[in-house]
Amino acid sequence: AFLTISMLTAFTPRMRAVVCGALLMSVTAAGLWGYSFAGSITATALNLFHKDPGLTGRDYLWYRAGEFIREHPWFGRGFEAFWVRGDLDAEGLWEYGQVATRDGFNFHNTLIELMVHFGLIGTTLTLAVFAATAFLLLRRAVRAPSLVCALLVGLVVFHVSRTPFESLMPSSVDFTTLLLFMSLGYGCEPLPAVRTAPSRSFRPVATARGPFPVRVRSGK
Repeated sequence: AFLTISMLTAFTPRMRAVVCGALLMSVTAAGLWGYSFAGSITATALNLFHKDPGLTGRDYLWYRAGEFIREHPWFGRGFEAFWVRGDLDAEGLWEYGQVATRDGFNFHNTLIELMVHFGLIGTTLTLAVFAATAFLLLRRAVRAPSLVCALLVGLVVFHVSRTPFESLMPSSVDFTTLLLFMSLGYGCEPLPAVRTAPSRSFRPVATARGPFPVRVRSGK
């Protein structure tokens, strides 16, 4: 993503959309083709490193999260209201994960984390804002590409790829969450104005040898 956006400056605005569309279709096709291949690679890696399919107990965390979501399906437990010391559900998961500090633990899945905290309504609103700002960031990357925009798009793509196995939101003091929101917020900045070159025209200029066309720049 970083290399693609940084190279868009070499194309005209019309060609940028064509290049991005072709790249998106290529990545989608490659992802569909490599899905089954990735499954075999994952199975081999799990066997090599002696890991369970849930990757260090994620399957049990997700099972318990499903029960919590069914208890509060619409609005969830509330922002940062679950991982609180003294909460019996959180204490049980900390004990299961052998987290002696009772801090820095999560469900290792962004969508599940949002559902536990915010419920269906809050998760829908959060993802809607995320999708809208991501679209604005991509639009800015195509219409006004720059190295800064390329870096931020790359960061968003990197973090989104981690959402199935890591919790990126919600958190008020997490560096990853802050960096993700800053990257998406950059897309909300107004696009730079397009400056047009001053118009030029020809007009006859009278000289001692007679009138003949001379290029004269008009405008300010």
